[in-house]
Amino acid sequence: MEEKNILSLGRGLMAALLLSCVFVPRISVGTLGGFYSIDLRIDDILAALLALLGWGLWAKGAVRPAFSFIVTAFLGFLIVAEISIFNGLLFRTIDKPLVSFLYLVKWFEYFLVFVLAGAFIRTPQDSRFLLRAFFLLGIAVAAYGYWEYFSPTAKAVYPNYYRLFERPPFQGDANHIGGLLVLWMGFVTGLFLKSPSRFWSGIFLAALLFAFFPLIWTYSRKSYFSLAGIFAFGLLFLGGRKRLVFMACVFVLLGLLLPTRLAERLLDLGEAFTSTDPFHSSVAGDWSMWKRALWNFDRFWLFGSGWGSRHRLFYESQYVLVLAETGLLGLSAFLVLCGALVRQWVSLRPHKNGGEAQGTAAGWLLAFVGILIHNFSCVSWTVAKIAIPFWLLTAVAFRHLHELKQNAG
Repeated sequence: MEEKNILSLGRGLMAALLLSCVFVPRISVGTLGGFYSIDLRIDDILAALLALLGWGLWAKGAVRPAFSFIVTAFLGFLIVAEISIFNGLLFRTIDKPLVSFLYLVKWFEYFLVFVLAGAFIRTPQDSRFLLRAFFLLGIAVAAYGYWEYFSPTAKAVYPNYYRLFERPPFQGDANHIGGLLVLWMGFVTGLFLKSPSRFWSGIFLAALLFAFFPLIWTYSRKSYFSLAGIFAFGLLFLGGRKRLVFMACVFVLLGLLLPTRLAERLLDLGEAFTSTDPFHSSVAGDWSMWKRALWNFDRFWLFGSGWGSRHRLFYESQYVLVLAETGLLGLSAFLVLCGALVRQWVSLRPHKNGGEAQGTAAGWLLAFVGILIHNFSCVSWTVAKIAIPFWLLTAVAFRHLHELKQNAG
């Protein structure tokens, strides 16, 4: 196959990967220990096909160097996770090695998505194609949310909220799709703030409003906080404050004046923070799970109890998960990976105000901030519905900024 055809097919599969990781249901291929389901996802197959295409490019000597510092940091984190597995097997804190192995494979898949997405981009037009695919993904998710909201498939149960994205083809994914919408809205907010065109800024604002209500109807307060964090960060560190204040005011007014139950959900926060009952307060429940996850941390503080050792039953925080399972070494590697992303963004950030490059840079940064906040109370980077879009967006946005910078030079 010619290089041009490989690149074109690869970009098409990347776009399909975005849609499949969100909408296509997983296929159960068995169980482990009578409780843990081993699932096959379509995005796993697409990632394998993309890896084969990437191998074809490498064989032709046509692979462009990726962002080496991020790649090194990502591989370093994966190596530390592997070391924690061996440590867990040695001290018998891992009772299901296959589960740990599959979690490691999934994170390696995210690594491949990042590397391959950059490999299939040669021109700004290529990156624009995948950025449009990411934009359309958010629109499709929001459109499905409207359909489900006005055509509910079940009765609301206690606390009498009908949460979107909980039923097939999803599996209790209200918080996860909330995180995906936060990621998407963060990126589009950057485009809205930096667009020099009133027409396109109007399009981006309309798209944000379109996605805002499905986000509310997930009733995911961690997603609410993440979106608020995006607004606060933008006000403090980015330009376009008038646009951001206007957008925030519109969101607040529409959310409180229309029958969205947003006010009711926010008023429940007082009880959530003050209650000590883990069965009636998400905050108390998270705190209880974190204490259980770290109860013997003093014995495994360096390498952790082993990647996948707690089977994700005791986590609602990516940071607690990494700390408990990979120890201080793993948490350090994880923070180095986050720092590598910021370092790469700084090196690619354009200095001119407004324009496509400024919007892409501001959008990625706001999306990244939103996910960092979401990670505090959700295993956001472990969930494929958030992790795959994030790493694909990161590779495409960075490659787009790189190509624009090269062309400008």
